[in-house]
Amino acid sequence: MTSEILIHFEGGIVTNHHMAARDLGRALIHMQNAVDRAHLERKYGRLWKYAKMRQEDYAVASLIALYPEEGGLKQRFSLPGGEILIERVYQALQYAIDRSHRFANQQIVTLADQASNQKNNLHHNNIEVLTYDQMVNSDIAHRRYGDRAINRELNQIVTMIRRRNVHVPLATFQFLDDSQKTVAFDRRSALAFNRAVSTRQLANPVRYVGRVRSLDRDTSKGKVKNLENEKDFVVSFTTDEDFNRMARYLETEEVVTFVGSPITEFGAFDPAAGDVMVLRVE
Repeated sequence: MTSEILIHFEGGIVTNHHMAARDLGRALIHMQNAVDRAHLERKYGRLWKYAKMRQEDYAVASLIALYPEEGGLKQRFSLPGGEILIERVYQALQYAIDRSHRFANQQIVTLADQASNQKNNLHHNNIEVLTYDQMVNSDIAHRRYGDRAINRELNQIVTMIRRRNVHVPLATFQFLDDSQKTVAFDRRSALAFNRAVSTRQLANPVRYVGRVRSLDRDTSKGKVKNLENEKDFVVSFTTDEDFNRMARYLETEEVVTFVGSPITEFGAFDPAAGDVMVLRVE
């Protein structure tokens, strides 16, 4: 059975049934990337940060871009035998839409302010510090990272809609197999979608044991090898004090122990190699 995805662009993004190659190219690339994420999740049973497509995966997950149709501009993608993958992309998108409605009025707190609150709680022993194994087996590690990865790709398409200051539908996604499911975006809903997909929050703190691989003072970031799983992950700093303490372990074989909070995005986190905010170097 051949399943299809149709993106219908309208309004200011289309002129005389034509649109900028830059915008159409973005839609082509990121829709394919979304299907790739769905395929890798199905293949391995879960998705992680650096999961990559292999040569044998392309025959299963490659979309066929059909000739654009008029009526604004309609770009149709075909995927023979791909109903499961297309349904997975739709499910992830619908989950993000539902989430954008639930959290529309939620105040956004910066990561720096969240880190400050976490540090204060640590100082007063008002928060439990998990071991790495406890975190891996906690709820945060079992939230579907695939939803985040798929919607990050779709958000790159929706970005084009956020730039247009009008509130009529500018892009409609249709998922076509044995039924038709439709999701429409105008600027307002595109902004809400972006907020739901990209908002980052700090999870409960975890004690990490590792070796410092690199540090960059300009970006206040670094890379640490986690000795629990031998994976590298990115660390971020909010103060020079934390950065300088971590710097003492750079280019040495000495093991560093520190407390950090996993940085979640869309409520999800890759426990193997997700980014971490440093709260205290021990």
